Amino acid sequence: MRDDFLRRSVDYGARARLVVGRLRDRAENDAGTDPSTVTLGRDLALCLLEPHLAHALASSGAVEWPRSAHSMIENRSEEALRLLDTVCERSLILVAFPYGPRRLIALRPRADETPALRAAPELLDVVGWENLGEPVRIFSVLSDEALKEATELLTLDALRTSPASRPPRPKTPGSFFDLPCADLPARLADAALAGEALPIAPDDGLLLCDPDWLSSDGT
Repeated sequence: MRDDFLRRSVDYGARARLVVGRLRDRAENDAGTDPSTVTLGRDLALCLLEPHLAHALASSGAVEWPRSAHSMIENRSEEALRLLDTVCERSLILVAFPYGPRRLIALRPRADETPALRAAPELLDVVGWENLGEPVRIFSVLSDEALKEATELLTLDALRTSPASRPPRPKTPGSFFDLPCADLPARLADAALAGEALPIAPDDGLLLCDPDWLSSDGT
């Protein structure tokens, strides 16, 4: 699955326009907002998080095997919709923004009837208000391994404590990992927004990886 995932063109999830809205916290109190949480349409959330939701349906006993959960998700069953909020709480999606110094960010989704990606104003302060109204590329973090790496490298808190990425270098015919580590998020965002394939060699491994591994000998 990983080999197939890495070799196809970068169209992992969907496009949505970025809109701004005031997100309520868990207590439904406007006193506080979480800029790391964004709201997207329920149908889009079901599509992006289907692998996680299928596993949750199997774990709950609603189906015997995760592969049997597809029809429940496709038919918007009551059990699938009930578990969607729980799955959202422990998932991250990667969002590629067309402008700004921080082009790729891992954010926590929340599902409702919003036909766009709705973000708190505080997030726009970080990624740049020039992204407002623009189409962004959304794709999900599918594996536990990638989820851990995204949490450490691409969450809002992690990016706030690290310098902004430099502008992406021109494309090279070599591996995607020939780029300096600081250029990787911007290059990923460019590829995701353009819908192009990434130059990944068969032994390159993960899209998100430890910077020390990138710079070690023989890789």
